[in-house]
Amino acid sequence: MQWLHMALALVLSLTLCPQQLSAVPLAIATSSGLCCQQHIRKPLPLSRLRGYRLLSATYDCTHDSIIFETKKKKLLCGDPRQQWVQDRIQQLDSMRL
Repeated sequence: MQWLHMALALVLSLTLCPQQLSAVPLAIATSSGLCCQQHIRKPLPLSRLRGYRLLSATYDCTHDSIIFETKKKKLLCGDPRQQWVQDRIQQLDSMRL
């Protein structure tokens, strides 16, 4: 349910601020859930991250992605094949223990 609220907030923010879409690869809401159409290339600082979620490719979302949630509740898309993304996943997992 929390992800539904975040997805709705994201859709509203994209509607009100469409210039954000070209600046940062955000997760967008689709009929089947969240989707990443681009991946961020620069590593995100661990200090800005709150958590992550794996997003598998579907019929209307063709990329496997990692959706990082920032402390400011933004959802940013990372490519799970990139080393910095794998490093952040490992670091976030170790912080949970």
